[in-house]
Amino acid sequence: MNAINQVNVFEGKKMALYVEMPDLYEIAATAVSFANLAGGEMVIGVDPAVHEIFGLSDGEISKALSDVPHAIEKLCTPAIVPEIFVRNVDDRHLLIIKIGMGSMKPYYIRDEGDREGVYIRQAKVNRHASKEQIEEMIRESKNQSFDEILVRDYQLDNLELARLKDDIRHLIHMEISDADLLRLGLFDRLIPTRALAIIAGDEKRFGYAKILCTKHRLSSSGDFEDETEEIQGSLPNRIIGAIDFLLNDASYCSQRMPRKLLLEAIVNAVSHRDYAMREHAIQIESYPDRLVIISPGGLPKTMTITKILSGTSEARNPLISNFMRFIGFAGSWGTGIRRIQEICIEEGIYTPTFVEEGIFFKVIFDKSSK
Repeated sequence: MNAINQVNVFEGKKMALYVEMPDLYEIAATAVSFANLAGGEMVIGVDPAVHEIFGLSDGEISKALSDVPHAIEKLCTPAIVPEIFVRNVDDRHLLIIKIGMGSMKPYYIRDEGDREGVYIRQAKVNRHASKEQIEEMIRESKNQSFDEILVRDYQLDNLELARLKDDIRHLIHMEISDADLLRLGLFDRLIPTRALAIIAGDEKRFGYAKILCTKHRLSSSGDFEDETEEIQGSLPNRIIGAIDFLLNDASYCSQRMPRKLLLEAIVNAVSHRDYAMREHAIQIESYPDRLVIISPGGLPKTMTITKILSGTSEARNPLISNFMRFIGFAGSWGTGIRRIQEICIEEGIYTPTFVEEGIFFKVIFDKSSK
């Protein structure tokens, strides 16, 4: 038996490990999951529990090479064409089934239908995709983001644009006009996009797109005493309101962080969160020794922590991101994470940790990591 790091495989949303040949239905479901996200590989012959290589016999390999392509063709739709090959590690044979990112999403198990049969990969397992996730796949196939879609039962008058303009004038001393909003692509023929409704703080349709700030103080009894505030108003007002809330108490880690760092981190969260996820808000958790910013949606499909740290950017909400740049809350594409790191170095404070956990992306500022 060999250590798994010899073949450099790590189980997760882009890698599925099996110690022995799974049933063909499981292979098909995993193929669908990978095709619906950013692609991935099944590695068969590795024990994921103990991270050791056992390999498959020649007979198992031969049968799989015959059965797997036919099973994926029969069970999956639209068509998925796998790349299947054998890797030899110290005379042990691993079967590799490589699935590319699909361009005709959503992919699903034919017998289960185009709603119940749609799977995605979360952490190390295949899960049924939610209605919102399926809708996102359809938008992706059309090359359309969530925030670009028009709210067709709205007119501009349904939004509190005067409040938005007042907030921008008050917060950053900037005048913004309807012509500016039109030039940014935030409405069309007086019909607002979802982006504009979110930016204006529309409670009727996007009340879930909130920022929840919580301070956790350790009491004398050893329990946490929580103070939570939901910041109201337009998106710029929520961002600045969250910063003010975090800075107004010297007992917390956040109070010792510069305003420009909090601005970068919170703007990054609101620009890249998944607004199709109605069950979750952006959460900012402040403790005496650390600050955690939790954004719903995880990383976009093709992104990894390594890519974002290198400056690669994939806009989940291009209209919201453009608006943040227009009002001076954000810099150029792909600089947000790097700017957060640079400010930490400049100020000599907590080097952030970036973590993807399931459907959430976390930025963690921890005093102990200085």
